[in-house]
Amino acid sequence: AIALPLLANCANNPKITITNKINSIGYAARTYQLEVETKNLGDANLIYTSSELDVATISDDGMITFLSKGDTTIKVASSLNENVNDSFNLKIETTYIEGVVSDENGNAIEGAHVSYGNTISSDTASDGSYSLPIEDLGNALYFEKFGYQTSQYVPTIEDVYATHELNITLITGTLNVVTVKGKVTNIDDD
Repeated sequence: AIALPLLANCANNPKITITNKINSIGYAARTYQLEVETKNLGDANLIYTSSELDVATISDDGMITFLSKGDTTIKVASSLNENVNDSFNLKIETTYIEGVVSDENGNAIEGAHVSYGNTISSDTASDGSYSLPIEDLGNALYFEKFGYQTSQYVPTIEDVYATHELNITLITGTLNVVTVKGKVTNIDDD
């Protein structure tokens, strides 16, 4: 009697399709919501699984939560027939924002300082290029070079799905002259 619903479901050609599969995603995204279409599943529920629970977990409604960088297989199956399923391999990796810093005339700026948060920074190469890893959202990227106005960019969730190219133009700034007045009180020979 239990096999009859399974046979009936098989006769109706049940199908599960994950409609938003991705091959890789930046760790900084932290979560990703699966979208699933079903056909002729009858009373079956969907069972969501991740092959590597130290890399990613998945909730009963298809929300993937990233726990570390690595590879995992995400699978959605019928609760009545495990052979009715869809899956994909997912690589969770470091996201990079990279690009070129140039001036208003399109000339590359060498040695511009690019920073993200308090711990990640780099200077641009001779061709103005830079590349920085983005592990968390919420901080701004700052682009600075003496003689230019500082520019800033706050990465969004769309930026962390893959390596994102961000080219920046720094505008020549006006330098403020500061006059310091004082008196010498002691001169040391050292």
